[in-house]
Amino acid sequence: MDAKEQWYVYLLLCDQKTFYVGITPDIANRIRQH
Repeated sequence: MDAKEQWYVYLLLCDQKTFYVGITPDIANRIRQH
């Protein structure tokens, strides 16, 4: 992995009151996918 590449950690609250934790280098694209 390139040291200059930024990664994002995100948390989503699901309908069942559980959390989904993910990582992505492209947060805008990942949000569109959810």
